[in-house]
Amino acid sequence: GKRHHQAVIALARRRVNVLWAVVQNRTPFQTGFKMAA
Repeated sequence: GKRHHQAVIALARRRVNVLWAVVQNRTPFQTGFKMAA
């Protein structure tokens, strides 16, 4: 349904934001970083 689509987009956007922050800060990605699963 539409809600599932929105949820997938929200998770993808959050992940992209995390990756973008890593690129901007040039810091190694920490797998211990709390990500909403």
